[in-house]
Amino acid sequence: SGVITKKNEDETFDIRYNDGDIELKVAPSSIIPQNGPIIPSNTAVKVRYRGKHTFYKGIIEDYTFDKNLYTVLFEDGERDEKVKRQWIIIESLPHAPVPETSNESTAAMQSLTLQQRKSEPNLKSLPTSMQQRLPSIHNLPPVKLR
Repeated sequence: SGVITKKNEDETFDIRYNDGDIELKVAPSSIIPQNGPIIPSNTAVKVRYRGKHTFYKGIIEDYTFDKNLYTVLFEDGERDEKVKRQWIIIESLPHAPVPETSNESTAAMQSLTLQQRKSEPNLKSLPTSMQQRLPSIHNLPPVKLR
């Protein structure tokens, strides 16, 4: 176990372990805080606002590692910087950008992207400002199926 000492601009973390070792640029997916893995920025979520019983949709903007709190931008434009992990339900994780290639893997990747389109939630209901912040796969060229 260890302590996060810094959040880097590229969304990675620097860690000082209990034995004195230091590890730089650790991916959030490799870090498991006491209450579960860190949720990446731009993840669509439902949140119990201030821990109450009603859930509201939003996106994760940031994670404050020293306080173990998230900043969430809600659909209505409201922002809360003190969201506890136990108040959050993940709706959908941000998609990684599809790399540009010119070989057979392009067709396979586009086919996968088509499957993702069918299964991902409709984010069009989010305000335009939030839609622009979410990574999108909807602007890919049409896929020819064999």
